[in-house]
Amino acid sequence: MAARRWPLLLLAVAAAPFVPGALQFLRHGVTDVMFTGDGAVLELRTLHATHGRQLLGPYSRFQWSHPGPAFFYLALPIYQLFHQRGPALNLFVLIANFAAATTLVLTARRLRGDLYALAVAVLLAVYETMAAPFPLSGEWNPMTPILPLALLVFLCVRLGSGAVGVLPAVAFVASAIVQTHVGFTPAALYLVATGALFCFRELFVVGGAVAGATIDRRRLAILLTTTAVVATLLWALPLFENLTRPAGNLHLLRVFFSLPHPTEHSTVHTWRLSIDTVSGQLAIFPLALCHALGRGSMDVGMTGRHLLAGGQATAVAVGLVVALRRRDQPAALLSAMALGLFVVATYAVHEIRGEIFGHLVAWISVLGFIAWAAIATALVPTAVGERRLRLNLAVLAVALPLLALALHAGGDKPMVRDRDVPLERMTAEVETFLHRARIDRLRLEIAAHDEWPRAAGIIVTLAKHGFGVTVTDDWQFMFGSQLAAGAEELPALVIADAAVAPQLRVQPTYQLIASADGTSLFLRTGTER
Repeated sequence: MAARRWPLLLLAVAAAPFVPGALQFLRHGVTDVMFTGDGAVLELRTLHATHGRQLLGPYSRFQWSHPGPAFFYLALPIYQLFHQRGPALNLFVLIANFAAATTLVLTARRLRGDLYALAVAVLLAVYETMAAPFPLSGEWNPMTPILPLALLVFLCVRLGSGAVGVLPAVAFVASAIVQTHVGFTPAALYLVATGALFCFRELFVVGGAVAGATIDRRRLAILLTTTAVVATLLWALPLFENLTRPAGNLHLLRVFFSLPHPTEHSTVHTWRLSIDTVSGQLAIFPLALCHALGRGSMDVGMTGRHLLAGGQATAVAVGLVVALRRRDQPAALLSAMALGLFVVATYAVHEIRGEIFGHLVAWISVLGFIAWAAIATALVPTAVGERRLRLNLAVLAVALPLLALALHAGGDKPMVRDRDVPLERMTAEVETFLHRARIDRLRLEIAAHDEWPRAAGIIVTLAKHGFGVTVTDDWQFMFGSQLAAGAEELPALVIADAAVAPQLRVQPTYQLIASADGTSLFLRTGTER
């Protein structure tokens, strides 16, 4: 037990933010809550994965999909285990984030020892409970790669330090991140390229210059082969889709990002706006620390955000200098990667097409945690003997009370969305009607665009209950080509809002079959489209 006390303590600290969510799932189980909106679309694509038919990632409003389906196939075992209930995705994300957090802390321990890992675990707990722009069980794909991105930073630091054994893990985590949301690609590519470059340097330049140093070529070959297998398994489906269709998804992505920006883009998306956006996200973590220590508000003006972001960048730069003077390569790599990510984030924001929505830049908030983890390498150096004992006491005296404050301030957040009772009742009425009318295959048409979130919930529910649901061509980018009707004439289930419904009521070909909260569902059996 004496030998295991530190790993147990680190695991306990890393797991603490996940305890409320785990207790909620243990207390209530995985309830059969009907998803709507993007959650329903993600569930629908997971449902496609149960039949091996999901080749692409989550949809984008730009009419293409994110690169790959890793999220859906990783979630599939839990989704199936809990009888294809939507909240099973929440449980999967909670488990995935827990795995990312614990692996990150244990990787930090391998880099710089127990004290540093404890500091990282506490900082991560503060981020998860107070600074993260997402619930730990949130299934939305712009948010789910955020903690895995933080893990990728530490894995790439280990890789750059010569630990070639993490190569398969780097390939797995980086691929899953990029496949889930393409906006993470610049950061993931930068981290992997930097880690691989310094790993090559460690193995073939520094190692080759040391007398008597040898490279285990057999082990290296096995690791490279394993990494290639992992990458192939993850990318086989999107590559197959791209090669077997005239305009595959990877082709659409390449065309989309290679096209020049619109003329108005340079006027709206200025570098100043990009810097302001990144500064605002970088300020979130230090403000969360202040909030954990008793500061009432986390709101500061733009000047304050610039000062906080600039202060963090300066502190990381100082940490880099300290690490270089100590010849502490892992600390130097972490600091250099943090500074590089600030630049990458600014570039990524500048390259965003269309409006800069909050969910597109939320990932930058985790760089505040990375910055403080880099700063901690200078504040919590490795030590031995009596100095180590003093550092133990100092770190514990600061870390554990801070952890308690963060967990208390984080509160007991709900892990699953609220039930939409009217929509669930309306969908049940529709199913009853379809059974009585002996309709088992139909086309859903969205007559009012703003009704698409509820339409998504209806589609996934009907599909799970055995109905053959198709959609019109203009909605296949969202719901998938698996729901294409082709030339087949099918009864149409038309969803309308309060403005469109009166126009359909007066038409004899439309039969009102259910309504709730301003949403109406009509059945049309004619040939009109």
